[in-house]
Amino acid sequence: VDKYRMAPEAIARIDKLLDDHTCAQTAEVLNREQYRTGKGLPFTAFTVRHVCRRHRLPTRRQRLLQRGFVHPEQVAWALGVQLAAVANWRRKGLIDAEPLDDNDHFMYRLPDSHVQDDIRRRQHRRQNHATQETI
Repeated sequence: VDKYRMAPEAIARIDKLLDDHTCAQTAEVLNREQYRTGKGLPFTAFTVRHVCRRHRLPTRRQRLLQRGFVHPEQVAWALGVQLAAVANWRRKGLIDAEPLDDNDHFMYRLPDSHVQDDIRRRQHRRQNHATQETI
């Protein structure tokens, strides 16, 4: 068992990288920096997740929650919009988001109250405009 033990430096590096990277991104950085698994193999997203579980490192989700990020459903509910609007605003850079994983899932920082009020005003104007066009 000891012959496959992961270097403590690699575990510490994974712990640090996961603050700002997904598992796949973390594996890319580790490999670029010449870190290897306990078996001497390059890292993959799977091996990074395994190291996290084995060494009880906080998950990417836990790290983002701790930094105040929330799930997209919470943003949509708080702003009174559809989930698609939240994703669209993320793509346009209008709302702060961080990748949760390597499958295009994100967590979001709730906009401050001034931005939320502005979004609600825009939504209200858009709805009124659409109603007037159908009359």
